[in-house]
Amino acid sequence: MIKFLREEMGVKKIRFPEHCGIGIKPCSEEGTKRLVRAAIEYAIANDRDSVTLVHKGNIMKLPKARLKTGATSWRVKSLAVN
Repeated sequence: MIKFLREEMGVKKIRFPEHCGIGIKPCSEEGTKRLVRAAIEYAIANDRDSVTLVHKGNIMKLPKARLKTGATSWRVKSLAVN
């Protein structure tokens, strides 16, 4: 991964390349929809007033933003259809 970043992406500086790991976090629209729908269905089935989504947004900025914006819009669409 470090080689790819340097050679293909032109990254010049990587802090501690010998001592760190690099991870990739997939965040799909389908997976987020599935998670939100399951949470809403659980809340309805168990007479809950609200649904709270918790994430590790301080670490994973892009998935956090995608989950937040996607969950809100998909929730509205989901409830409108049902």
